[in-house]
Amino acid sequence: MNIARKISAPFPLADFRVSFGYNGGVMKILLTGASGLLGHAVALAAQKSHQVTAQYRRNIPPGPGKIVRLDIADTAALEKVFGETAPDVTIHCAAISDPVTCEQKRIIVKAVNVTATQALARLCGESRSRMILISTDLVFNGRRGMYVEAEPVDPISFYGESKVKAEKAVRDSCRNHVIARCCLLYGRSLSGKRGADERILDALRNGKEVVLFTNEYRTPTCVPDIAQALIKIAESDFAGTLHCGGAERISRYDFGLKICRAAGVDPSRIAARKIEDLQSVPPRAPDVSLDSTKVAKRLGIRLLGVDEGLKLLYGNV
Repeated sequence: MNIARKISAPFPLADFRVSFGYNGGVMKILLTGASGLLGHAVALAAQKSHQVTAQYRRNIPPGPGKIVRLDIADTAALEKVFGETAPDVTIHCAAISDPVTCEQKRIIVKAVNVTATQALARLCGESRSRMILISTDLVFNGRRGMYVEAEPVDPISFYGESKVKAEKAVRDSCRNHVIARCCLLYGRSLSGKRGADERILDALRNGKEVVLFTNEYRTPTCVPDIAQALIKIAESDFAGTLHCGGAERISRYDFGLKICRAAGVDPSRIAARKIEDLQSVPPRAPDVSLDSTKVAKRLGIRLLGVDEGLKLLYGNV
């Protein structure tokens, strides 16, 4: 499918705002994965000042704005919706992100995480529109931590591999892009069971033991905070890769304790373990914490630390 705004000549980065029509006014945003943990929060943030078409597959997201039921792995249907929407910006949140599921259902994961992203990137490139891809800290192997954007990727899971391929597709096909690598997401989801905090609290409230690792480190990202940041990124003329991790590097175990304290839940059923104590498929990356200095310096976005994020969500830290 050829989009009417297709061009063949390159254009300078400084012309992005002019070329793509954003001058501080209302943008048309196509948002994928609007019923997911991050996608729903982005929809709520974007609808305050922009015109949003929100894509979902199964669960209808509540709230204002236009919603479209669409399997993004169906390229023809995706092209139709894209052509009808004619977005200025596409924020691509939709993905299969559970690492265990990704190992077990590789064909489906490739279709959703890679092939659909390739199609979206091509459509955005042809139409000279902007694309924001949500990626992950799990593109790294976790051997050193506090990664910066320029470091080479080396995933140790199929989920990480699928995101590396998605990133390449966006770089290859859409010049006006941002790859936003996010970390362990916590916050309110529509199901109540998608956020990292929700999963821990749900298990504990149901009397289950929760195993968390003392030597597995992340830079957890608060969902409503990163949702607001992604709108600022979409509105900017920045192009390239940005790390969007929270301000604090913390072990999964210590993060779990802080979640319990904020929510007023007894943490006694949290079992402290080391990664090497348990075999897991895929293997766990020891330290995929991200250095997010670049997004702060270039765009003035400082993402919240764990205590700040939990206070925003629970009002009690």
